[in-house]
Amino acid sequence: MYSPFKLKLRVFSSLMAVAAILSACGGGNSSTTSAATSTLVTSVPTPTYAAGSVQLGIYEELNNLRSIVGSGLLAQNTILDTSAAAHLNYLNLNISTSLPTSSIEVVGNPGYTGTTPTVRAQNAGYATGGTVGELVDAFEGSASGSGCVAGWENSVYHMLILFSGVRDVGIAAGEVSLPNLGTTVVLNDCVVDNGTLVAFQNPASNVILVYPYSGQTGVTGSFNNQAESPAPAPDLSGVGHPIGVQVSAPISSINTFTLATADGTIVPTRILVSAQTSGSLTVVDSNLNSNNAFLVPISALASGTTYTVVFNAVVNGATVSNTWSFTTA
Repeated sequence: MYSPFKLKLRVFSSLMAVAAILSACGGGNSSTTSAATSTLVTSVPTPTYAAGSVQLGIYEELNNLRSIVGSGLLAQNTILDTSAAAHLNYLNLNISTSLPTSSIEVVGNPGYTGTTPTVRAQNAGYATGGTVGELVDAFEGSASGSGCVAGWENSVYHMLILFSGVRDVGIAAGEVSLPNLGTTVVLNDCVVDNGTLVAFQNPASNVILVYPYSGQTGVTGSFNNQAESPAPAPDLSGVGHPIGVQVSAPISSINTFTLATADGTIVPTRILVSAQTSGSLTVVDSNLNSNNAFLVPISALASGTTYTVVFNAVVNGATVSNTWSFTTA
């Protein structure tokens, strides 16, 4: 059985704007459905990804983080491996007309297997009615599993999918050659398809999942929100690392969601919520669901600094709260 172990996240940088673009499609929890809650998965079969491969690195990094955060482990699904690999092939074949991080395929293009991640997964054999999400990232530098995951965790919509209540995962990774002003730039491209055919795995009703997690160190201080697609808080640029919370039932209102330094200085932030969540100073984001909320610092966080988050909200008619701290790199 697979047992996650701690891996060190590394922050990746890119010399090309396109290489920093992240693309996220679908995959959020849908805990308003009748079969939405379940016991968290704590043990999964050993994956078959090759030793030392980028795919295995991504798998281990994903489950390591999910284990720490408390969102449950993912099991390798070979059908989702197939759909992820097919999309990676599509990106390679259409690199001149499609961003290397796009989750959308165009009918008639070489390698087309389905317009959306859900359609591609179903065409590969994943049963209809399942929930499927996709994470795509491309970056320059040494190929590694942590390279892609480091971009996904420092985001809003990618973080939403990263820690969602799905159960299955399929992973593909490889190189794509990107034409750029007469030269060719080789990027490491990663595609993760995740989904579930049964109930979402969710935390207990009184548990709040948070990221960055309590006591985490080395957290990246800045977030290039304009590079995520779609862009959260599109009117801002150069913001700080987002702070995400997830609960197992819809958040009806937020009383407090703040970020402060050790001396108590409140950091200017923006609270992103779904239309079902109310609260002063909140901004509705149609890409979110009612089980999640995000706190986005208006500017980059200071390096080597400990920050404390206070979250207080009403969930299922009861007040829930959590206070935790993390430290930037």
